Amino acid sequence: MKNLALLKSWGFLVVICLASFPSLTHAKETKEQNFSVSQKLSAIHTQPSDSTDIPEYKFLSQINNLISPYGLTFGVIGFGGVVSNVAGGLEPRNSANANALFFNVNANLEKMIGWQGGQIHFQWGQYIFRNNVLGWDSQIGDMTLSYQHPHLIRSYALQMLTYEQTLIKDTLTVEAGRTNLIRYFTPDICTSILTCFSNIWIYNINIAPITTSHWAGVITYNIDKDWTLRMGASEINPSEGLTHGTQFSTKNAIGATGITQLAYSDKSSEYNNYYGLMAYYNGSTAPDPFYNGGLNVYGKPKPLITHSRGTGVLAGFSQEIWKEREKNGRALSVYGTLGSGFESYDLIAQDAIAGFTLNSLVPGIPDDKIGLQLHWSRAGKQQYRAFREYGVDIKRSSYILTLLTQFQVVPGVLFQPSVQYAFNPNNFTNLQSNRKPKNAVVIGMMMLIDFNKIF
Repeated sequence: MKNLALLKSWGFLVVICLASFPSLTHAKETKEQNFSVSQKLSAIHTQPSDSTDIPEYKFLSQINNLISPYGLTFGVIGFGGVVSNVAGGLEPRNSANANALFFNVNANLEKMIGWQGGQIHFQWGQYIFRNNVLGWDSQIGDMTLSYQHPHLIRSYALQMLTYEQTLIKDTLTVEAGRTNLIRYFTPDICTSILTCFSNIWIYNINIAPITTSHWAGVITYNIDKDWTLRMGASEINPSEGLTHGTQFSTKNAIGATGITQLAYSDKSSEYNNYYGLMAYYNGSTAPDPFYNGGLNVYGKPKPLITHSRGTGVLAGFSQEIWKEREKNGRALSVYGTLGSGFESYDLIAQDAIAGFTLNSLVPGIPDDKIGLQLHWSRAGKQQYRAFREYGVDIKRSSYILTLLTQFQVVPGVLFQPSVQYAFNPNNFTNLQSNRKPKNAVVIGMMMLIDFNKIF
């Protein structure tokens, strides 16, 4: 049964790839610009394409060009992902997959009704052919291996409904409504969304996966052409993942989190670059990892102590260090993140990512990439104490070595295979297991389709 489920998961990706086969004959007709995979998945704003650069068969883009003068643009993004622990962990040879369509509509109020600087953004997610195992991360023994598919209980959800207002000659932007802070603050430093999530962001800041939306607001101030200051706040509501996103009540919220980020990018440099420093405060309450109200190793009850999740920092950078002079030539980039929580009860004490990416493996196709990455995480003091209580020889530090690849099948269709090897998986989700997770091998595949570039 496990093998059958895995075949279905991977088979779905192949079917969608073959569905785009008619576009293969047109793959070289349009020179595609490099685009951010994580931004495409978030799909905050869908811009109309240049009508002079669209072959007649691209039906969706032609419609976009017809309605954009009236203030409306739309887009459809397809996402498919599957991961499998082929060896090691706690339960080897298991897999999980999630596939979705994201429908995006943006309304420019200045074009529609003359309201200067105002926009409305909408995104709806439809989840299909999903086998998102609730205990996937516990089968591996490490919550940080690959992108953890959220447990999608509902088949559809509202992912974004916000109002955005630009002020002071386009230097200040305010956006608020139902959204997810991942869209605004996660630095785009790595090719793959399967493997580039910092544990500080996921577990200490405690922002849910992008498939959920919360009440949130973001203020962005462009200090000058290179420097940007961004501040945001969001409710923390664990029940959002159980709903369609249209229940706007805050009665189940357990607190809020706030983030401030200062980012720098030298726009005048011929080498792409990004540097950012982010500080956070998470005011939501959570049990102490050790004093969690459960039973100790001797079966005696523990006291329950709760804390606010506290404060910390996260820095990240990406820098091109070499590139060929011709357009869309090969380029080599290095990137990294370093984060720390300041509380002894943080799930993650420190976390770091370092890697490199080589773009344009095939000349003229910048979306063909390959890279290598090392991810290090160190469990918090109380979390590690909980590990050790049950007598399992789990190390406080865990390491993941990842081979990242990305290939453009046709313009608008990207595949991202990845292979990961985990040293000392940390057993976050199985604290009472008396088994030590074995070093694990995890393979993954993500597919991203921009339907506006295909149909």
